[in-house]
Amino acid sequence: MNFYEQLGVASGASDDAIRSAYRTLARKYHPDLHGQSSPQVQAANSRKMAEISEAYEVLSDPRTRAAYDRELDGYQSSNSSHSSSRPPPPQWPRPNADQCEFCGSGPAASVRLRRNVGLIFTRRRFGGEVTVCRSCGLALFRQFQNSTLAKGWWGPISFFINFGCVLGNTVAWLLIATLDEPSPPTSPVDVPLSHPMPKGPILLRRAGVWVAVMLFFVLANNLGGGAQQAPTEVLPPFSVGTTPTTMVVHTPVTPDPVSGECVAMHDGVIDQIVDCATPHYALIVKVTAVKGQCLGEANEFTFGDLGTNETPMYVCFRTDR
Repeated sequence: MNFYEQLGVASGASDDAIRSAYRTLARKYHPDLHGQSSPQVQAANSRKMAEISEAYEVLSDPRTRAAYDRELDGYQSSNSSHSSSRPPPPQWPRPNADQCEFCGSGPAASVRLRRNVGLIFTRRRFGGEVTVCRSCGLALFRQFQNSTLAKGWWGPISFFINFGCVLGNTVAWLLIATLDEPSPPTSPVDVPLSHPMPKGPILLRRAGVWVAVMLFFVLANNLGGGAQQAPTEVLPPFSVGTTPTTMVVHTPVTPDPVSGECVAMHDGVIDQIVDCATPHYALIVKVTAVKGQCLGEANEFTFGDLGTNETPMYVCFRTDR
């Protein structure tokens, strides 16, 4: 069949008619709509979809369509028994194990590519064993892996299965990447494409990778936030006499309290800053001008004369008790 016959339209069909015919056939043969079918049916639908995609690609562009019409008219004039610019004779064989089943190029390898779609409580899976050249294999791998990374995590069952799908596709990619660039077949073979598939953008330029990154970032952030919200032991406020206790400095190590120094207590009152190498009561962990900043971190006392205009400092200390 020529490209018009593959789409089921007349050679003089309008652009809208060609577009409508292609969409109708795509809804019928697209592999995504036959995920539960047998491998044989999936392979047949994939070949059919490739054929109608190639026909639509040529006929949807006015320039390529005009060139195709001229070639088709010349072929029909020279050989009325065929109506295709590239008629597949009945004796053309199927590709062998070292030829791509989509374009016939070689070398080729047999790999398993899978696409997983999570549906909350269930999932849909597509793909299977294919024999592909480097170009067709990379094109299919990038399509399948991108879709799996974007749509495969949504559901408790599909989430864990998706790790296996991503890993399996990665193993297939490692094998595909070792193949040499494809060479066309030396003799005609019965395949749906006349050229290898375009590889398309790499995964980092597709949405699937970034959907997966954002998903795991959110999960890690929530799990980490839950760990940080675990209850911690808070020392009870320490006070003797008045609250807050006014600290009177007699022989300070420095004129003012500094984080990392130590304080001593006599008769229930914190009364001086001392060297931490000597016996002491607590370690200063923070000095602030804002009251109440020690909650959840340490106890608090006031340094300064509350009876004057001097601004007091609030010292956070932590005991070893």
